[in-house]
Amino acid sequence: MQSYPAKLTVGISPFFAATNAGLALQDTQLRYVAVNETLSRMHGVSADQHLGRMPREILPQLAPILEPIVSAVLATGQPALNVEVSGETPAHPGVLSHWIASYFPWSDEEGRLRGIGSVTVDVTERKRAEQRLLETEEQYRVLFESSFYPMLILDNENLAILAANDAAAHLYGYSGDELRSMSFNDLRVLSHAALAGEVGVADEDRRRGLEPGPEQGYTHRTREGAFIEVGLTRSSIVFRGRDATLVRVEDVTERKRAEALKAGWNRLLDLVARDSRLEAVLTALARSIEHQFPDLLCSIVLLDADGLRLHHAAGPSLPPTYSRSLNGLEIGPCRGSCGTAAYRAEPVIVDDIATDPLWADLKDLALPHGLKACWSHPILSTAGQVLGTLALYYREPRRASAADMEFMRAAANIAGMAIERNMPRLT
Repeated sequence: MQSYPAKLTVGISPFFAATNAGLALQDTQLRYVAVNETLSRMHGVSADQHLGRMPREILPQLAPILEPIVSAVLATGQPALNVEVSGETPAHPGVLSHWIASYFPWSDEEGRLRGIGSVTVDVTERKRAEQRLLETEEQYRVLFESSFYPMLILDNENLAILAANDAAAHLYGYSGDELRSMSFNDLRVLSHAALAGEVGVADEDRRRGLEPGPEQGYTHRTREGAFIEVGLTRSSIVFRGRDATLVRVEDVTERKRAEALKAGWNRLLDLVARDSRLEAVLTALARSIEHQFPDLLCSIVLLDADGLRLHHAAGPSLPPTYSRSLNGLEIGPCRGSCGTAAYRAEPVIVDDIATDPLWADLKDLALPHGLKACWSHPILSTAGQVLGTLALYYREPRRASAADMEFMRAAANIAGMAIERNMPRLT
C-alpha cells in the first residue's frame, strides 16, 4: 500500500513543479518527505538528497534557526507565518542569503498530524537592494547635513519641510526641529500664484527632474522677521518613499543690496546731473530703499543751519501726520533715534520704540501709527559735518544686523552726496 506522504506528493506534484516558491513537506521527525525544485536550488541540494533527511543534515548552519520553529509548530498545531531567515547554504557558501518562510501543520485524511508543510520565498535580492538603498541614503544624509549650502527637502503634495540641514537652520534662525514642523509657505514672501514657479512642482520639466538651475529674486523671511533675497536650485528626488523636491538655498541678499545700491547711485547721479530738486532726489532714494525692503519705511530729515533742529525732507510712506509731528524736532541726547543720532553724530539703533528710554518722550507719537522700531544713521558731509539723518522704521521690533548697518551707511553716503551737491541752493 502506498504511504500517505507518497500519496500526498502525487496529488500535489503539479503544484510543486509550477510555483516559484520553495515548497517542502516534513514528517513529525522533521525528515523531508517532499521538496520541489525551487527549494532544491535555494539550498543547493537536490530534491532526492533531501528525502529522509533532517534540516541539520542538509543545512547545518540554518538548522539551529529552522528546527525550533518547526518543532513549535508541531507542538502547538499553530502556523508560523512570514518568518525571516538569513544564513548560508550549500548553494552559495560564504554568502549571506535571506528568505521569508511560513510553516504550518498538515494532517492526513483522518485528521492525524503527519508533519509540517513550508513555503519559502527567496528575498535575497530585495534585501540587498534595501541595504544598498540604506547605504545610499546614509551617504546622502551625511552630504546633506554637512553641506555648507542651506538645503531643504519639501513634500511635493503640501510643501511641508521634511528635512533641513544645519546651514538652513542657521540661515533662517530656526532649529532643525522647528523647520521640520513648518511649511515652505512659512518662509516665502510671495503670492500663491508664484509658488509653483519657486519650487517647481507644477512645471512639467521640473516634474521630470530636469535641473532648472539657480533662479534669483525670491524673498524669504527669517525667524526674526528680516527679509532676505535668495536663489533656489531645485531637483526632484524620492525621500522616504514619497515624491519630494530638494531645494538648495543661496543667500544673495548682500549681492542684491550691492546691485540695488549701485542702481540707486546711478539714478541719484542722473537726477543730480539733471539739476533735480533735492526733495526729488531724496524721495527717489527713499523709495528705492523701500522697494528693496518692503517691510520698512524710510525717512530722511535735514539739520537746520543752526545745527539744532531736524526738518522733514523725504518720507514717502510714513504717515503724513507723523512726519509733521516730528518736523522741527530738537536734537539731543534722548530725542528718539534721529534726534539722538544727529546729536551724537553716530548711528542709533532702537529695536523696540515702546521700551527704549531714548523714545520715552516721543513714543506716543510713533506707536499709534504702528511704528515699533527705528534705526537712524547720521548723514555726514565729506568734512564730517552732520547734515541730517536717514532712518528706517519697522512695524515690529527689529534688531539690526551687520549687513543692515553697512547698507544704512552706504545709503546715508548717497544722501550726503546729494545734499552737498545742493548746498549752494540751500544757503
